[in-house]
Amino acid sequence: GAARTWQGYAAAVSALAAREVRPGEAVVFLPAIGRRAKVSHPEGFRGVRDVALAASGPASGTLYGRERGAAELRRALLALDRLWVLAEPYALRSPWYPRNPAERVKLTVVTEEFVPGEPRREFVRDGVTLRLYTRRPATPAGPPAPPPAPPRPGRR
Repeated sequence: GAARTWQGYAAAVSALAAREVRPGEAVVFLPAIGRRAKVSHPEGFRGVRDVALAASGPASGTLYGRERGAAELRRALLALDRLWVLAEPYALRSPWYPRNPAERVKLTVVTEEFVPGEPRREFVRDGVTLRLYTRRPATPAGPPAPPPAPPRPGRR
């Protein structure tokens, strides 16, 4: 039934993460409900850095844990050079605009500050996307400004 389908889904997502994400690498769940695969099958996420997580489920008295506030989360994401995003099917489609400020920060920072890594590493399993992003290269400031004009001799 549905429970078996859900368990199969969570196990598949966990196995995908175990195969692709290395210990110490950063991952963000977009939106936070995607963390349910990690909660039900933590073996695939051992040692990965859950960037948005402020407190685990047991520590926060919740099922999926408590995420950082928007400002703290933004700082944490901007400190990264590489980031795995585990996204629900609708989360990477342009019309989705989350009401939750922390979810908006995730979406905004990923789309504005990161680009899909090269070579592209993207995996889709049961509609869920696991994609590696790297920091967007800094744009050059443009041509250097011309040197200041020499002072004009004043009239006497």
